[in-house]
Amino acid sequence: NPPAGDVAAKLSPSVPQVRIVHAKSLTAADVDAAVSHPRTHVRIANCAAVTDAALQKLAATSGASLVFLSLGGCGNVTDVGAQAVLDACTNLKYFQVHGTKVT
Repeated sequence: NPPAGDVAAKLSPSVPQVRIVHAKSLTAADVDAAVSHPRTHVRIANCAAVTDAALQKLAATSGASLVFLSLGGCGNVTDVGAQAVLDACTNLKYFQVHGTKVT
């Protein structure tokens, strides 16, 4: 995995799929870069920097484009962020929240 500072620089707005695993060293800026552009598939695992605010931004930028979202082990995600995704991402087919605070 690249150093966390390199992640944001490598996430192109034109890439619809983002996969970041073993992401313990990711910063809030890295996560922001990942969710600031429309995406169809997002998989981020074990990342404390993924928060409800990040999911709200992802929902606002991706909306109906997002069909796959996996957030396994992202322990700062709660019902607030999950509900934002469910409300905005009407074509979501897969939503994995194992290891989060979603009830």
